[in-house]
Amino acid sequence: LGEVSIFVVGLDNFEFAPHSTRSTVDHTAQSSSHSMLYSGSVAVQEFRNLVSILHTLVAERERKAGEMKGFHRTPSFIHAALQDALVQLQLGKDVAEGSLPHTMPRGGFTDVGQHTGTTPPNTAWPLVCALIQVVLEQTGICDMTS
Repeated sequence: LGEVSIFVVGLDNFEFAPHSTRSTVDHTAQSSSHSMLYSGSVAVQEFRNLVSILHTLVAERERKAGEMKGFHRTPSFIHAALQDALVQLQLGKDVAEGSLPHTMPRGGFTDVGQHTGTTPPNTAWPLVCALIQVVLEQTGICDMTS
């Protein structure tokens, strides 16, 4: 059936954007671009298994990081977990837990998640727009880089 290339699309280049109403001033972070991180490829028939492994790894790492302060689900975090999920998929289920990789996120992305006492940023729509742009560019339908 073939292989699927796996990329993480992450919002990037955030800018501080204040806006006000009659009674308040709100502050948000707005993304002005995105980045694509290549993670590897997987056989089409193994894609569901990869997603399942990825969900498990992310949940485990969130739980462990929750015990420490400072957990951030950045594109780099997802990229590192995805690389480990690909390795785990290749090694199979009979691998000892201690021998599985634990790639550290490489950083490079701004954490714009919700912080204590702040309003969470609206990243859903900008991420949808970035994904649509990536699909249109990767399929050759249009070139939005010029």
